[in-house]
Amino acid sequence: KGAKNKEAAMKFLANASSAEGQAEFANKTAYAPVNVDSVAKLDKDLAPNLPTAYAQDQVTLDFAYWAKNGQAIAARWNEWLVK
Repeated sequence: KGAKNKEAAMKFLANASSAEGQAEFANKTAYAPVNVDSVAKLDKDLAPNLPTAYAQDQVTLDFAYWAKNGQAIAARWNEWLVK
């Protein structure tokens, strides 16, 4: 809202979130990209060392489960700790 350079800001955001922009950032910083289309554009030596190379082995959290059960689990955990 009220940005002085809205057009430039929008261009920056489009570039920064694009596959090319994400790949360039990852190649220079070794941070994994968030744009899945950028993975194919990563340096071949870098790609195997990023977390994205092991996505199939990563554990995905079930946020709905933890939202529903987190407090009860924490209470049980804390009770167990003090025993």
